[in-house]
Formats: sequence, structure tokens, C-alpha cells
Amino acid sequence: MIPYFNSDHKLETLDREARTWLGTPFFPHSCAKGRDGGVDCVHLVQDILVAFGAMERQVLPSFPMDWADHRSESVVLGVFTRDAYFAEHFVALTMPEHYPSPGDILCFKMGACVHHIGLMLRHGQFIHALKPEGATILPLDVALAGQKLLGKIVRIYRPVF
Repeated sequence: MIPYFNSDHKLETLDREARTWLGTPFFPHSCAKGRDGGVDCVHLVQDILVAFGAMERQVLPSFPMDWADHRSESVVLGVFTRDAYFAEHFVALTMPEHYPSPGDILCFKMGACVHHIGLMLRHGQFIHALKPEGATILPLDVALAGQKLLGKIVRIYRPVF
């Protein structure tokens, strides 16, 4: 299987689209770009990937923001992994065996399960949405350092075709 983001043009366009989300406030279960909008991590990643045709839009269930404090089953992962399209177009990888590539979905364990995701960009950066910062780009090194706020990357999903 070939990674979906496999050309300079796709990588540049991915970065450009991701940056249009910067400054969007965090708002649970929302996906409206801009300072007057709001987005959470799952909707942010989904919307960027849908814009590229790398993913079909999914109906995302509501869940409490403190879900991972009380449960070991990830509702965030379930959103993606229960869908047949996702299973066919994404490959699950683990770290440290695999290093994230641009376009990969980064899955962070927060509390007892995966409860936060981000999208890998070029130049060792990723975009995510978290309270209170909203949509922001960080160096991957911050995530790999095991920042308590982000949790630990425990799985990567790579879009393929």
C-alpha cells in the first residue's frame, strides 16, 4: 500500500490547509473554522483529511471530555476503527517501530485510553486542537517528550491507497 501523502504537492497542500485552522478555538463536538468558530481534535483531523479525499466524512458521536478519566475503551479510536472505509484506507502502526510521516493520525493516550488525536505535518510538526489553546501546531518533539498535557503517542494511522 502506498501512503496517500506521497508527493511534494500533497504535502505542501496539507500544510497549507492545516494552517488555515490555526487560531480556531477549542469547542467540543464542533467543526467551524476561524476565530468565531470552534473545533475539537477529532473534527479537526477529520475535516483536514476529508478536504483531501483521504477520508470520508464520518458521523461523530458525542462523548464527555473526561471520558478517558473513567473508561479504558477509547471512543475516539472507535469513531474511526469501526468504519469499513477507514479499515480499508488506513494502516495501523505503533511507535517506536514506526516514525510518524506527514498525513498520519497521531493517537495520544490521555488517562486510561486514547482520547486525543493530532495530524502529522511536514518539518517535524503536527496540528491538534486542545483546550485552552484551540487549533495549534507543535513540534513532534514536544509530544515525544511525553508532555503530561498531551499524553503519549500509542498508535499511528497512516492513510494509504
